[in-house]
Amino acid sequence: MNQTNQEAWVQHQPYTAMLRQYRAAADRLTQRLNDLRNELKTMQHTKKYTRESANAQRILERRMDLLRSEYYEITDCMREIGIYAAKEAQ
Repeated sequence: MNQTNQEAWVQHQPYTAMLRQYRAAADRLTQRLNDLRNELKTMQHTKKYTRESANAQRILERRMDLLRSEYYEITDCMREIGIYAAKEAQ
């Protein structure tokens, strides 16, 4: 059977591979959250304040809350997976 190094690594160290994937997902969430923060700052610094802009701001804040919640859930999972990944490394 011809496996790539990645496939072999995932097969022999699945928790370490899983932890790596979760870290990548957490990094993407952090980046997206930073992008939304910058977008929110831009919205807040505009002089024109309308009902539409207020609604858009609330929607953006909800998105940010959801991303934060998802980030916390991922980091909780990473803590649990990290225990098994550490055992694989031994």
